[in-house]
Amino acid sequence: MVTTTTIKSSPFGSASSPVDFSGIEGVVREFPGTCRRTYEFHVDTRDQANRVRSLLPLAILCCLNPPLSTVQAVYHANPEAIVSLDPAKGATPLLYACSFEASLDVVNFLIAQYPESVRIPRTDGAIPLAMACSYKAPPAVVDRLIQEYPQGIQQSSVEGWFPIHAAVACEAPVLAIQQLYQAFPESVTNTQNATQSTALHLACSKRASLDVVEFLLQVAPQCLALEDSKRMTPWFWAVYTQTLPVIQLLMRQYPELPRQSPDGIYLLHFAARHNTPDVVDYLAQRFPSMVSARTRPNGMTPLHTACRRGRPLAVIQALVRHNPRCLFIRNQRGRFPLDEAREANACATVIDYLVHEQRARRAWWW
Repeated sequence: MVTTTTIKSSPFGSASSPVDFSGIEGVVREFPGTCRRTYEFHVDTRDQANRVRSLLPLAILCCLNPPLSTVQAVYHANPEAIVSLDPAKGATPLLYACSFEASLDVVNFLIAQYPESVRIPRTDGAIPLAMACSYKAPPAVVDRLIQEYPQGIQQSSVEGWFPIHAAVACEAPVLAIQQLYQAFPESVTNTQNATQSTALHLACSKRASLDVVEFLLQVAPQCLALEDSKRMTPWFWAVYTQTLPVIQLLMRQYPELPRQSPDGIYLLHFAARHNTPDVVDYLAQRFPSMVSARTRPNGMTPLHTACRRGRPLAVIQALVRHNPRCLFIRNQRGRFPLDEAREANACATVIDYLVHEQRARRAWWW
């Protein structure tokens, strides 16, 4: 009979309910054979397709942020498990430990029993160092992995992700980014194969913290002008996704940043399409002419864009507040922003607001 063990981990990788590690140690001492069987286990991972995996207890335990004594007990009951690869991802116990914030003691123990495991990647090419960076492992663990396998800092996954890309994309703290940079300075200018993104692109598109963006700007300011595969620079990703403090930092340090993308789209269009009301309000105040600027060839103002994208009422209000005339600008299809909102099935609050504002101002503008 196959035992099914299902846990649901927190965003930080630990179990949502307490695990009785002393009880586990007792079972292992009394029934060591249990450590030679595989069990179905629900792994809390970003990989939606492979969450339920058939794993040996040592691999399962490494997903639970266990104490060293429990890992040692399970290992000694089945030493061969240290070299076992799970059938779903080809992952070793060390890879699981690095993905679920295992302690330095546990990581040291796993490496001591199987030193080669620091070099063994999953099927997608991710090595333990990359997984530690992706899942915010303690800085001491990252240091240990670099020390044991310094070449890993220059090893990319199948998709071209270096450890620093993984760390930035997964919102690792600035200390982790600094660790990776010091070990391999060239990594900040390397690009990820599929999207041609540098670490700064990822920091701006994935909402990395202000101090991470500031650090990357200090060590590689030249990346700010580089385009990725979507012809987006970090600056335009920041306007599209990042927080207001990051945008203010970029504008303060680089006041000559372009106002239009290579495709002719204005900053405010990017913000209106995806970002928060405070960013939209800030850019509309800084660049009032952009509020009524139109894209080519479809003639969309930022208000048209926000309405078509079904943006929240606060975004719509910010644009109208800075230039009510935009309520009456037609795009290339002859549509007002209200028409775009209706076609996009915008919420009733947005529709009611646009109808009210058009009626209130119609005599003024016409």
